[in-house]
Amino acid sequence: MVDPIDLYVGRRLRGRRLTMKMSQEQLGKTVGVTFQQIQKYENGKNRISGSRIAKMASALGVEPGYFFDGAPGIGKRNGGAEEAAWLAEPLANKTLKAFVRIKSRTVRQAVLHLIRALDGK
Repeated sequence: MVDPIDLYVGRRLRGRRLTMKMSQEQLGKTVGVTFQQIQKYENGKNRISGSRIAKMASALGVEPGYFFDGAPGIGKRNGGAEEAAWLAEPLANKTLKAFVRIKSRTVRQAVLHLIRALDGK
């Protein structure tokens, strides 16, 4: 059974890696593991050692604690499980990046209204 914290850390890892536009292979080479191992970390199937978390944090430009912020039973500092799940979705990252590039506040609000309308809320 996958531990909720391992799953959470894996989602944070995937979200950050995608945000940095880094492939699993690139991250694996940087920290000394295969891309298959990165997949297992991201799926929460394998736990990440402290030294490996430190290497990944350095490679991804974050502090090691980033991976645990908001984890179940640990507390919330800079994000929660729900946000980690969102960032693990490749289209969410692309959508957020495109949204941030929109300069007009009016257009941003219109996009938000459109998304809410499509969601039915």
